[in-house]
Amino acid sequence: EKLVEAGVVSGLQLSVRQPHSTKFDRRVLLVEAHTDLRTTLHDLLDDHGWFVMSTGRGSDAVTLARGSTPQLVLLDLQIADVSAHLIARQMRAVCPGVVILGTTTDPDARTSFGARNRDLDAVLVKPFDLDLEQLAFLVEPFN
Repeated sequence: EKLVEAGVVSGLQLSVRQPHSTKFDRRVLLVEAHTDLRTTLHDLLDDHGWFVMSTGRGSDAVTLARGSTPQLVLLDLQIADVSAHLIARQMRAVCPGVVILGTTTDPDARTSFGARNRDLDAVLVKPFDLDLEQLAFLVEPFN
């Protein structure tokens, strides 16, 4: 594993790790308020060859997306500092075609959030099983 970037970029605290493979054909932005879950998902995706950018702040999400053009965004719908609706809308403007999956602990969010926000491709209710093959399939049009 090789450190690609670390430190402060445009005022954002970043730590981005390159997977063992040199091929970066899958890029994901992880926006998750819960540190333990964010770390677990980051490590899981990184270990399976994804280039992972992660933040615990919604206000950093769009800035990170501008600099990295993710193919997939895992967005905590209950992020506290910025409306997930606004983040999803701005993501669509910055990264046209990006796949945005909302994550939440609210079992009713699949219908309530999805109906109000067409900028989400799907909503995953926590705890969820992360099927890495399905995630890879979702971003195949980018490759």
